[in-house]
Amino acid sequence: MSDNKLPKRKSIRLQGYDYSQNGCYFVTICVKDKRHLLAHYKSKDEIVGAGLRARPHDAIVLTSLGREVEKAIDYINTHYKDIYVENSIVMPNHIHLLITIDNIEARYTGGHGDPPLQDIIRNLKSYTTKKYWEIYGDKNDLLWQRGYIDHIIRNQTDFEHHWNYIEYNALKEYE
Repeated sequence: MSDNKLPKRKSIRLQGYDYSQNGCYFVTICVKDKRHLLAHYKSKDEIVGAGLRARPHDAIVLTSLGREVEKAIDYINTHYKDIYVENSIVMPNHIHLLITIDNIEARYTGGHGDPPLQDIIRNLKSYTTKKYWEIYGDKNDLLWQRGYIDHIIRNQTDFEHHWNYIEYNALKEYE
């Protein structure tokens, strides 16, 4: 490798897979440098005292930026036809989404059809980065780490595993 060339970044997407086709995807998007900008955990005493094992998401207190991210996630369900965020959580330095694309035609038509997963994530990251700049005032700083991690849900057991992971992720801090 010559000194002038950077190594080519390896894609973590499944090669040859059409991410606009019907399916369910578990997605993780991380804040750049693992900064805790989106939320903070309640104290262990607050969790135990409130009996939050029945409501694990209440273990997290969202920042103003975290609330904007949550609104952007909710927007996906109202803006995109046949695309559903089945479950999600905003954690202090990352978010998890369980997204279903349920388009009968299962083809991205561009502009008016259902976009592929990468377009949904790009739009979410773009919008929330603008909100980050509004709140923190530094347009030279990025909110999100480059890319995102996805997992194609393969069956009902896989779906339930990832649903529960999202549902109880906030309580991991207290184990």
